[in-house]
Amino acid sequence: MKRTAAWFLIFLLLFSLPTALAESVMETLEIAERESVKLSNDLLPETAKLIASHKNVSWQSSDPDIATVDRGYVLRAKRTGECIMTGTDDGREIASFRVVVKPGAPLEGHPVTVTAFTALKLKEASDDVKRILSDYSDLTWESSDPAIAIVNHSNVLYGKKEGTCEIYALEDGMSVAKLDVTVTFNSEVEEKFIAFTFDDGPSKPTWTILDTLDEYGIKATFFMVGEMVDMRPSTVLAVYEAGHEIGNHTYNHYNLDNLSYERARREIEKTDEAIFKITGENPTVIRAPGGDLTVKHSEEYYDGRYFIYWTLGTGDWKSRDTDKVCSVVRNKHHNHAVVLMHDLYPTTAKAVKKLVPELILKGYTFVTVSEMIEITGEPEGKIYAK
Repeated sequence: MKRTAAWFLIFLLLFSLPTALAESVMETLEIAERESVKLSNDLLPETAKLIASHKNVSWQSSDPDIATVDRGYVLRAKRTGECIMTGTDDGREIASFRVVVKPGAPLEGHPVTVTAFTALKLKEASDDVKRILSDYSDLTWESSDPAIAIVNHSNVLYGKKEGTCEIYALEDGMSVAKLDVTVTFNSEVEEKFIAFTFDDGPSKPTWTILDTLDEYGIKATFFMVGEMVDMRPSTVLAVYEAGHEIGNHTYNHYNLDNLSYERARREIEKTDEAIFKITGENPTVIRAPGGDLTVKHSEEYYDGRYFIYWTLGTGDWKSRDTDKVCSVVRNKHHNHAVVLMHDLYPTTAKAVKKLVPELILKGYTFVTVSEMIEITGEPEGKIYAK
């Protein structure tokens, strides 16, 4: 009996040893809230060894509200608490570490008031705000509520809708100042809604468009071609993680009305599968290439999902001219517009950079097409439901 008990204890020790070792290997990174830091050998030496031979590590947080790690290996601490960061390569877990976010030093808030749908150059604000700009040369800005107000890369504050929020000034990822922003009601400008949609990507210009959308805190819908999804999975993931809507634009960009039912159905299913493999979710909306698909067919193909046309075509695919694209939108923008563009062209990305701030000042709130359907309560323009 004693020998049996002894072997049992040895078995338990051997069984628990790997777990104990794994727990001892997990490193802890402590950081103050609202700060950010680039992961390095000095901060996490053991983790660095584990990921050294991997080139495409992506990081998932057990609680993204506490902290996240972006594609540039920059960890951003958002609020106090603890979470686990897990690094994977091609879906396989290779490393993990614990993040402890501690309370940061309180920042004095500098009050700023702006009217909705207007812009304020911070260099023309109060002396305290001007001092922030003079003390720090390379600032980035993060808003607690981008739907209310943001500060862009040119240090211009945009008031979007009535409300209050905090906007933090960051240098090298650390919060160095805070604006307490109040956006007042604008009785002279009516709030309107617009949805930017991008077809045929993802591609290299998609990244530039994402940067602009992030700068102004807005969302859009990307109708992706399946074969492009397979070629650029990291771009798809970036669109998804930024909170944009992803739509299905078929796999090979064929005219669906010219295909048999089975081939057309497969064009859609194959794209669903490609996007799901990367994001874990199926596209919520679909657009046929060229918009060539009858309502009758859409009911058969789309399993109840919305079939999206557009109400404002920019012709960017034809002109490939930034000024012409801007001119079309400036002349034809309207409430509840669904704008068709293509994230294949650098000229389109430049047009987006110009148009977004202009439209904000005209009273537009940017939404995804699914949000637009919720707002209108019924099909708008050439948007068709089941």
